Amino acid sequence: MPYPEQFNPILDEVMKISISDLKEIGYLKAGRIGEGVIRWTNKGDCAGSISIKVNMRILTIELDYLWKGEQKKYTIQLDAMPAQYGGRILHFVCPLTSRRCKKLFLSNGIFAHRYANGRAMYSAQIIPKEWRESIKNLQRDYMEDQLRERINKPRSKMHYQGKETKWLTRAKKILKNLS
Repeated sequence: MPYPEQFNPILDEVMKISISDLKEIGYLKAGRIGEGVIRWTNKGDCAGSISIKVNMRILTIELDYLWKGEQKKYTIQLDAMPAQYGGRILHFVCPLTSRRCKKLFLSNGIFAHRYANGRAMYSAQIIPKEWRESIKNLQRDYMEDQLRERINKPRSKMHYQGKETKWLTRAKKILKNLS
């Protein structure tokens, strides 16, 4: 009897929670205690949702969701490191590996560090090496076309008080490096 096929999970396609997303929503403000729902969509349809409770006083996040019909409820610790120029940098503490990280990926029903599932890869890692150079060239050509199109737009403001705008200076520098 043949073995069932096993595919490595692609991290770009699984559900994830990131510190930056939670900051953007407003959950990670100092001293805040709040709750809400995070939803993921796939082509307009709801792909999943979780209930989240954030307590910034004791630096914890409680997740509550259904996974394959099983109720999951657990707490993730946050770690606040002092930043170089004041303030602090927040990280999740992975519930499986105890590693600090900025993103937690859904792996076997638990949001965990990407190393918790040893076979997981990003989509760029599964592209054959022979194709990577071609893809890089196509992306470079596309970026060059987009910049030239914006520069040549009829009502673009490229000069201000007789000087080039910062954007135009940067665009010219990028175009020079691309050629």
